[in-house]
Amino acid sequence: MAKNLIFINGPMGVGKSATCRQLLDLLQPAAYLDGDWCWMMKPWTVNARTIAMAQENIVFVLRQYLEVREIETVVFGWVMHQQEIVTGLLDALPLDGVRVHVFSLICSPDALKKRIIADVSAGIRSEDIVQRSLERLPLYAPMPWPKIDVSQISAAAAADHIANSVRDL
Repeated sequence: MAKNLIFINGPMGVGKSATCRQLLDLLQPAAYLDGDWCWMMKPWTVNARTIAMAQENIVFVLRQYLEVREIETVVFGWVMHQQEIVTGLLDALPLDGVRVHVFSLICSPDALKKRIIADVSAGIRSEDIVQRSLERLPLYAPMPWPKIDVSQISAAAAADHIANSVRDL
């Protein structure tokens, strides 16, 4: 049986993490990696070296998950606001016998703003994320993989849609 590698991208606050956690339950035996875990540092510094470090960390962990026989599905969620980020990560992975699935979670600007403001109120995010996330939202439209509009659906519904798509192949 081929393994499944599922990439979930979308702007900050759209619901990637919640959807990925749901997928972990739906597609067992599975593993989940949040790209932010590979770049967790204070202060958070964005430069060529830290970007390369995060991507190297991601590739290392994904490779480990793909090599473990007991894991059939690997779920990876991260902003990945440029198609080159996705293709660069995939190019660095051993994908023989692996079915790759990429989905973008999108939503309306109003829905995204409401989600992020709820996260700010809960202490999960800082307020400066609102504008940055809204600015990145249009970057997902031209990407060549399926888009799931989560404006009016739950993370569980998005995960069901993705799981059904993966199972149908």
